[in-house]
Amino acid sequence: MAGLVGKDKQTRPQERGHYLEAGIADWFADQHPEYEIRKAGTYVHQERDYQLANPDRLLLGMPGHFDAPGVRAGLEVKTDADASGWGRPGTDEIPAYYRPQVQWYMDTLGVPVWYVVVLTGRLDFREYVVRYDAEDCAWMRDQAEDFLASLYWREMPELDHHPATYAAVRKLHPQINRDEAYIASLNLAVEYIEATTGLREAQEREQEARTRLLEAMGSAQRAFYDGHRLARRQAKGGGVPFLVAEPNLPDVSNLQGVAA
Repeated sequence: MAGLVGKDKQTRPQERGHYLEAGIADWFADQHPEYEIRKAGTYVHQERDYQLANPDRLLLGMPGHFDAPGVRAGLEVKTDADASGWGRPGTDEIPAYYRPQVQWYMDTLGVPVWYVVVLTGRLDFREYVVRYDAEDCAWMRDQAEDFLASLYWREMPELDHHPATYAAVRKLHPQINRDEAYIASLNLAVEYIEATTGLREAQEREQEARTRLLEAMGSAQRAFYDGHRLARRQAKGGGVPFLVAEPNLPDVSNLQGVAA
């Protein structure tokens, strides 16, 4: 938004979602005759001109189902190849990075309910319902106003571990000057050396632990400890099985026997 780097190209998953959006929305419409499904545009809050929403669909109440006409809810359409982060259908257990999106839409449009439907890699349709959270939305507005102020004063955000931060910094200096050298400070040099060598050691530990668990599993498909999923064996195209860690591994400090 500061104009310092260019926009990213559309990713393959984003392209996939664009092409499948209409069909997934039609599936939702067949499940909910109480709503008239309408394509949406870009909307601005009537008082906060910085607050925009670009939802996938708006849901209008059909006569006989609602006491008053108008927009009753919204619909966000997603695709997800591995369906990680999605909870039980019918709940509000959606991935954390989608929750602020639909809360922002509800806050912008003054709508109390937002449906999120996802088509998984197994071609399952799943439906979730998120309700308006005034406290979360107030916090997000505060963050948005702080961000706009930082743009005005040309204040760079703090550097962190997020891959998007690294990607943005890469774009800041696309050229390489072979006649130029940078002399790092002691603190920065130590931080980089310790982090890099620590990563290498951690990768070696992970590879050894992966090998030990794979050998111990034998022909089993999944590994558990005290009801927690640890990993699964899988193969591609009839090849030799390999080990995949399960998402959301438990905190080691919470496992039975660790404290003892």
